[in-house]
Amino acid sequence: MTAHSQASLVHVPYSWSYADAAARIAATGFVTTDVGKLARQLDDNSLWMLTDDSPVTWTPINTGRTLIQSQTPTGTGTGSFTSIPATDKKIIIEYVARGTAVATSVSMDIELNADTTDANYRRQFLNAHTSTTVAGGGADDNVVDDAVIASTGPANEASYGIIEIPFYALTTFYKQILSRYAHRRDTSSVQQQLDVRIIDWENTAAVNRVDLILASGNFDTGSTINLYGEQ
Repeated sequence: MTAHSQASLVHVPYSWSYADAAARIAATGFVTTDVGKLARQLDDNSLWMLTDDSPVTWTPINTGRTLIQSQTPTGTGTGSFTSIPATDKKIIIEYVARGTAVATSVSMDIELNADTTDANYRRQFLNAHTSTTVAGGGADDNVVDDAVIASTGPANEASYGIIEIPFYALTTFYKQILSRYAHRRDTSSVQQQLDVRIIDWENTAAVNRVDLILASGNFDTGSTINLYGEQ
């Protein structure tokens, strides 16, 4: 009986490896016999199965949430995610942000698929600070965070937020954007602020691009925006 070393029994389960989602999506040269093989995405250690070679289609093997892209948009007032793959059930954006505008705070808009027409967005919000609760809404409004802390706001503070777009890749209904954020409002006794928002985007198209845009100034050093996909 011939003995085998442990090394000879180790098999790598994937056929390709890519640095990130952009590199995986840009990959070409696949043939029919490659369908069903796996690729490893190194930035989040996720596994993807090639389910079609023409057009190239990837299906995530990992369940739960995977990182699609991370940005640190210092020196610009816009954080953009483009060519978002339609392979997940929901996309989630998490951010920590501070602005450079000479103001206590600035608002931040969201645009889907580069749609800059205000009339295509409708918003409702619920805002709370100290014992005060304020609600409001209206048409022509895509403000997802109305108080990103800026340069004259409390020192070392930032706004933290989560934006979700469920069923972003479906093409039957208009899209709903679900948002919530929190920050220290100012240096007075008001202090903490919590805000919950919903925004209706009147378009049935699959979401393939998201832009977060400050009303003035740029994102300050340390601001980070992460885009995740969730099954």
